[in-house]
Amino acid sequence: MRKLNYFLSNIYVAVFLGVAAIALILKELQFVFGDAPPLLVFLVVVVFASWDGGLKAGLYATALSAAASAVLVEPYHSIYSASSRELLRILLLVVVSTISSLMIARLSKRRVS
Repeated sequence: MRKLNYFLSNIYVAVFLGVAAIALILKELQFVFGDAPPLLVFLVVVVFASWDGGLKAGLYATALSAAASAVLVEPYHSIYSASSRELLRILLLVVVSTISSLMIARLSKRRVS
């Protein structure tokens, strides 16, 4: 029961809110970035999630970030991306976020031990 309360009230909710906040900020600043919003900004949430929640939270943040970034690139408001350039940018986000999650979760676990 304690793990369920932790899951519902702590890191996973914070990750969701963090990804939503970054997506909203990038959407509002779309006129500045044009067709290429800086998707690696989502890495901030992934790093904090991995440090505080471990690998599962980091991968959860990675998945949410990839979904949110797919909506931010052209064609807008759709998960489908027609451009291979945009797919490559999202793939880069996923790869860098996954590697960061692995490294930071391991460092965090070592710090606690």
